[in-house]
Amino acid sequence: MVPLVHSAPDPSARRVHCGRCLEGERVGVGIMLIIGIDPGVSGAVGLLNSSGHYLCVYDIPTVLANKSSNRQMVSPVDLANLLREIVAEEKGGSAVAITENVNSMPGQ
Repeated sequence: MVPLVHSAPDPSARRVHCGRCLEGERVGVGIMLIIGIDPGVSGAVGLLNSSGHYLCVYDIPTVLANKSSNRQMVSPVDLANLLREIVAEEKGGSAVAITENVNSMPGQ
């Protein structure tokens, strides 16, 4: 088994664009944050407010799974930490996460 190679998380590298950085775009007290997750290696975590307005999108955190082939895999530890950070930023609001139902498609 090849050990995972974790790199230090760089918050600026994984944030593709975040509307919450713009003035007045925070979710706020009592308003739901909707988190959509595409769990693949090239997937993303997207955020919407309860009105369906786009807030932010992050790349799925990955780690090097195999040094010789440079193959990447999703980092469950870094993904969990990212989700904790997102929810912690929304003090007083609630959040719901929705993930894609991934199916294996051999031969594609």
